[in-house]
Amino acid sequence: MSIFDRAERIGSRAVDAVMHDGSFTVYPQTKATTNSRASSDPDRGEFSGRRCILSLLSIESGIELGVRKTYRESNDFRTVSIGRDFYVSIDKANLGGNEMKQGDFIHFASYPKWGRFKLFSVKPDGKSRIKCDLIAMDIET
Repeated sequence: MSIFDRAERIGSRAVDAVMHDGSFTVYPQTKATTNSRASSDPDRGEFSGRRCILSLLSIESGIELGVRKTYRESNDFRTVSIGRDFYVSIDKANLGGNEMKQGDFIHFASYPKWGRFKLFSVKPDGKSRIKCDLIAMDIET
Protein backbone atom coordinates (compact mmCIF):
# COMPACT_ATOMS: atom_id res chain seq x y z
CA MET A 1 0.00 0.00 0.00
CA SER A 2 1.44 3.34 -1.03
CA ILE A 3 1.51 6.39 1.16
CA PHE A 4 -1.03 8.07 -1.15
CA ASP A 5 -3.53 5.22 -0.75
CA ARG A 6 -3.14 5.42 3.01
CA ALA A 7 -3.59 9.21 3.01
CA GLU A 8 -6.73 8.90 0.86
CA ARG A 9 -8.18 6.30 3.22
CA ILE A 10 -7.41 8.45 6.29
CA GLY A 11 -8.99 11.47 4.58
CA SER A 12 -12.13 9.50 3.71
CA ARG A 13 -12.57 8.32 7.28
CA ALA A 14 -11.98 11.85 8.62
CA VAL A 15 -14.67 13.23 6.30
CA ASP A 16 -17.08 10.53 7.51
CA ALA A 17 -16.32 11.33 11.14
CA VAL A 18 -17.09 15.03 10.66
CA MET A 19 -19.83 15.15 8.01
CA HIS A 20 -21.73 11.86 8.23
CA ASP A 21 -25.53 11.92 7.91
CA GLY A 22 -26.37 8.83 9.94
CA SER A 23 -27.14 5.29 8.91
CA PHE A 24 -28.61 3.83 5.74
CA THR A 25 -30.27 0.60 4.62
CA VAL A 26 -29.95 -0.84 1.10
CA TYR A 27 -32.67 -3.04 -0.41
CA PRO A 28 -31.19 -4.97 -3.38
CA GLN A 29 -33.36 -5.34 -6.47
CA THR A 30 -33.22 -7.59 -9.51
CA LYS A 31 -32.75 -6.00 -12.90
CA ALA A 32 -35.94 -5.27 -14.82
CA THR A 33 -36.21 -6.97 -18.20
CA THR A 34 -38.49 -6.38 -21.15
CA ASN A 35 -41.11 -8.79 -19.82
CA SER A 36 -40.76 -8.28 -16.08
CA ARG A 37 -40.44 -5.59 -13.46
CA ALA A 38 -37.69 -5.26 -10.91
CA SER A 39 -38.30 -7.03 -7.60
CA SER A 40 -36.31 -7.78 -4.46
CA ASP A 41 -33.22 -9.85 -5.19
CA PRO A 42 -33.32 -13.24 -3.40
CA ASP A 43 -29.55 -13.76 -3.87
CA ARG A 44 -28.56 -10.57 -2.08
CA GLY A 45 -30.05 -9.69 1.29
CA GLU A 46 -30.69 -6.19 2.57
CA PHE A 47 -27.85 -4.63 4.52
CA SER A 48 -27.22 -1.55 6.61
CA GLY A 49 -24.33 0.84 6.99
CA ARG A 50 -23.61 3.41 9.62
CA ARG A 51 -21.99 6.39 7.91
CA CYS A 52 -22.69 8.16 4.64
CA ILE A 53 -22.64 11.68 3.23
CA LEU A 54 -25.99 12.61 1.69
CA SER A 55 -26.30 15.63 -0.57
CA LEU A 56 -29.70 17.22 -1.25
CA LEU A 57 -28.46 20.27 -3.16
CA SER A 58 -30.66 22.67 -5.09
CA ILE A 59 -29.37 23.16 -8.63
CA GLU A 60 -30.30 25.56 -11.39
CA SER A 61 -30.54 24.18 -14.91
CA GLY A 62 -30.08 26.72 -17.68
CA ILE A 63 -32.03 26.01 -20.84
CA GLU A 64 -31.33 27.74 -24.14
CA LEU A 65 -34.40 29.64 -25.32
CA GLY A 66 -35.07 31.82 -28.31
CA VAL A 67 -35.11 31.62 -32.06
CA ARG A 68 -32.04 31.34 -34.26
CA LYS A 69 -33.24 32.87 -37.53
CA THR A 70 -30.34 35.18 -38.28
CA TYR A 71 -26.86 35.69 -36.98
CA ARG A 72 -27.85 39.01 -35.39
CA GLU A 73 -30.40 37.55 -33.01
CA SER A 74 -29.02 36.23 -29.78
CA ASN A 75 -30.10 33.27 -27.72
CA ASP A 76 -31.62 33.73 -24.31
CA PHE A 77 -29.82 31.88 -21.51
CA ARG A 78 -32.08 31.98 -18.48
CA THR A 79 -32.47 29.68 -15.58
CA VAL A 80 -35.96 28.38 -16.12
CA SER A 81 -35.72 25.34 -13.92
CA ILE A 82 -34.58 24.77 -10.34
CA GLY A 83 -34.43 21.26 -8.98
CA ARG A 84 -32.59 18.96 -6.64
CA ASP A 85 -29.47 16.89 -7.20
CA PHE A 86 -29.52 13.87 -4.88
CA TYR A 87 -26.40 11.81 -4.33
CA VAL A 88 -24.72 9.87 -1.56
CA SER A 89 -21.03 9.18 -0.97
CA ILE A 90 -20.17 6.08 1.06
CA ASP A 91 -16.83 4.66 2.19
CA LYS A 92 -16.50 1.07 0.89
CA ALA A 93 -15.47 -0.03 4.41
CA ASN A 94 -18.99 0.93 5.64
CA LEU A 95 -20.65 -1.48 3.19
CA GLY A 96 -19.42 -4.56 5.04
CA GLY A 97 -18.29 -6.32 1.85
CA ASN A 98 -21.69 -5.91 0.18
CA GLU A 99 -22.17 -4.49 -3.29
CA MET A 100 -24.50 -1.71 -4.36
CA LYS A 101 -25.91 -1.88 -7.89
CA GLN A 102 -27.91 0.38 -10.14
CA GLY A 103 -31.64 -0.05 -9.44
CA ASP A 104 -31.28 -0.89 -5.73
CA PHE A 105 -33.31 1.08 -3.17
CA ILE A 106 -31.75 2.95 -0.26
CA HIS A 107 -33.35 4.48 2.84
CA PHE A 108 -31.74 6.95 5.24
CA ALA A 109 -32.76 6.67 8.91
CA SER A 110 -31.93 10.34 9.56
CA TYR A 111 -34.35 11.51 6.85
CA PRO A 112 -37.55 9.45 7.24
CA LYS A 113 -39.78 11.94 5.42
CA TRP A 114 -37.76 11.49 2.22
CA GLY A 115 -38.66 7.80 2.04
CA ARG A 116 -36.74 5.57 -0.34
CA PHE A 117 -34.36 6.53 -3.10
CA LYS A 118 -33.44 4.49 -6.16
CA LEU A 119 -29.78 4.21 -7.15
CA PHE A 120 -29.49 5.76 -10.60
CA SER A 121 -25.77 5.17 -10.97
CA VAL A 122 -22.96 3.76 -8.85
CA LYS A 123 -19.45 4.99 -9.60
CA PRO A 124 -16.11 5.35 -7.80
CA ASP A 125 -15.48 8.49 -5.78
CA GLY A 126 -11.76 8.20 -5.21
CA LYS A 127 -10.18 4.90 -4.25
CA SER A 128 -12.01 4.15 -1.02
CA ARG A 129 -15.47 5.67 -1.67
CA ILE A 130 -18.38 5.20 -4.04
CA LYS A 131 -20.79 7.89 -5.23
CA CYS A 132 -24.38 6.98 -6.00
CA ASP A 133 -26.70 9.32 -7.89
CA LEU A 134 -30.22 9.00 -6.50
CA ILE A 135 -33.82 9.33 -7.68
CA ALA A 136 -36.42 10.22 -5.03
CA MET A 137 -39.18 7.57 -5.07
CA ASP A 138 -41.70 8.39 -2.34
CA ILE A 139 -41.55 11.70 -0.50
CA GLU A 140 -43.93 12.62 2.32
CA THR A 141 -45.35 16.10 1.93
